[in-house]
Amino acid sequence: MAATRKLRRQHTQYKRLRKQLRRFKNRKRQYLAPYKKLLLTYEELLRLTRLERALFGWMHEISTGRVTYTVIESQLGQKVSSKLLWGLYQGSLSNTRSVQVKALSVLFHLYSIHLRMIAKFFHRRPRTIKKYLKRFQSEGLDKLLYSTRKSLKKADDPSYREMLFSTLHCPPGGIRNQ
Repeated sequence: MAATRKLRRQHTQYKRLRKQLRRFKNRKRQYLAPYKKLLLTYEELLRLTRLERALFGWMHEISTGRVTYTVIESQLGQKVSSKLLWGLYQGSLSNTRSVQVKALSVLFHLYSIHLRMIAKFFHRRPRTIKKYLKRFQSEGLDKLLYSTRKSLKKADDPSYREMLFSTLHCPPGGIRNQ
């Protein structure tokens, strides 16, 4: 008797599993559709990653000076004057890193590379690259590459120095004489 009950339980479990399997086969397409989309998205991500690596490799070639000026001029000669291109090329070969980054940022922008990709390549924020480009458009190449800070510092300003010493040498008003 116990054996028959066990067989009946196993048989009903078997029927349930078989029914679930039929349902799954009918809904299989519905279940697999999101996974197919996910797989396509992943493949697209891999393709974009490969393209990004190739772009970074090309940007590295330019930034290390392996691409000559004549190649750059043949590619960008229609967009910009040769004098400006020569200034950017000289800036990209500079010994100062900040000058290199500014010149190469403008050069890569002329190649129509997106700001975020340029920023990612130089490990800078996109806002910084945008600032470089705005300054280049408004003030020109020389001001962008070789600008300096204010020549007169606060400590050298006589009016600031006088005000500071008057503040330091005057006794505090809140302290009472005891």
